[in-house]
Amino acid sequence: MNFIEKYKGILFSCINELEKDRALCFYNPKTDFVRKRKLTFSSVIKCFLVMEGSSIQKELLKYTDYDSEAASDSAFCQQRKKIRPEAFISLFHRFTQSLPCKHTYKGYRLLACDGSNLCTSIISDNKKYMPQGGPSNSKCRYLHLNALYDIQNGIYTAIDVEPARIGNEKSALVRMLHEQPHEQKAIYIADRGYESYNVIAHIDSLKQKFLIRIKDNSVGGFLKFFSQPDSEEFDEEYTRKFTRKSSRKYTKTNETHVPIRHKYHQMDFFTEEHEEYEIHFRIIRFALNGGGYECLITNLPKEEFTTEEIKELYHLRWEIETSFRKLKYTIGLNYFHGKKEELVLQEIYSRVIMYNFSQIIAGHIITEKKNTKWKYKVDFKRTASICRRILTGKIKTKEIVKLLERNMIPSRPDRSYERNRMRINSPRFQHYSI
Repeated sequence: MNFIEKYKGILFSCINELEKDRALCFYNPKTDFVRKRKLTFSSVIKCFLVMEGSSIQKELLKYTDYDSEAASDSAFCQQRKKIRPEAFISLFHRFTQSLPCKHTYKGYRLLACDGSNLCTSIISDNKKYMPQGGPSNSKCRYLHLNALYDIQNGIYTAIDVEPARIGNEKSALVRMLHEQPHEQKAIYIADRGYESYNVIAHIDSLKQKFLIRIKDNSVGGFLKFFSQPDSEEFDEEYTRKFTRKSSRKYTKTNETHVPIRHKYHQMDFFTEEHEEYEIHFRIIRFALNGGGYECLITNLPKEEFTTEEIKELYHLRWEIETSFRKLKYTIGLNYFHGKKEELVLQEIYSRVIMYNFSQIIAGHIITEKKNTKWKYKVDFKRTASICRRILTGKIKTKEIVKLLERNMIPSRPDRSYERNRMRINSPRFQHYSI
């Protein structure tokens, strides 16, 4: 059995095992999916996995290979409403945790954390679905997708979805941290939005490593509590006790303590008996090629990770940004077929599972080519299209590897484009009336 059949079998096995937990999967465990119908629980899940941006009617026709006896879109909608979103969440965790961690960096798994807004068709006037500062008359209802992304293996290891306005990225990261298998060493890499005493303490308490960008100034960030060298660039080590105690001796340049005000900073590790939490870390400041400076905080040891390695590791964080683009535009997370939050959640988790399945298949294709100017990689867009056919059984397994090896694209890691911050995503809703 080749790797394609192996991972297809793992995914289908997870679906079959999931169906046995009826209390988790169905709103009415005693009656839902009991009668024999065209659309079984397994077929509904598989249809979600391969679904793209067309209407439900067209997606069902593609899934059944245009069978005249296929179930109607109305029947599909009735069946999907019987399934709880927890079923898709559980399937994501079951499948993701069964995937191997083939690549590590010095024994560490590199996990990038970030978030992205999703424009959905949820019918609600609740302001919690509106982004901060967004127009009140917008037709979009936003959910915020938080994710942990394995940079080297190219898969999402955890996601957390919440309404955009009430979402808290730092709290979401803490929740995702505790979903990870702690026996695997990991480095959590994050941007400035995750600069938090509480986040750092949680990662440290799990005996894991962090690498987080912090504000490069003395106002409102970590740096205001630390004495800094006179040089513009530095790599300094500090040991500090975060404390809730209020005392005049804890000044901005104190060499032992960092005072934390409960009003502005959450800290889960303080109790009446323990009002201090000690952490050892490094602060690294370096110049950027385009001008300006960047500042990072990490607990990676100096003897194992040089400043240049730290800079390169943080640069790899950008992979999660490109993964969001693939997830939205190639896998189809910009398209939704439901109008209720629980139905939208079904589609979000289905798309992420499909992304992971496509990436794990692409990761097994040999990309080495001799006597070529560029290194080559598998075309993810083509891989995702083929993987949909794999799950529906509409393609011969023997032909898949040849097809992917023949359609590779050059990898140009140094190529960069100016970021377009003015782009506005319009809603793309393709749903039957639900």
